[in-house]
Amino acid sequence: MESIEESRAVQIATAPNEAIAAMWKDVLQDEGIVVMLKPGGAGYALGYAALSEHFVYVRDDQAEQAREILADFLTDE
Repeated sequence: MESIEESRAVQIATAPNEAIAAMWKDVLQDEGIVVMLKPGGAGYALGYAALSEHFVYVRDDQAEQAREILADFLTDE
């Protein structure tokens, strides 16, 4: 198993807005997954981060587990 210093962040999902991203982050963190959110999209560029899509990143060694946890939320992807 890699140490935290050797892990890299990988994108596992794109949430449609900040509220959904925060919910997914909470769900993952409750399962011990290290999560980072990154806002994106045109709304973010215009200063409306809450309404912009958010990219969900986790450590690469936790990516498979995180995808399984979020599977019910990601049925459209």
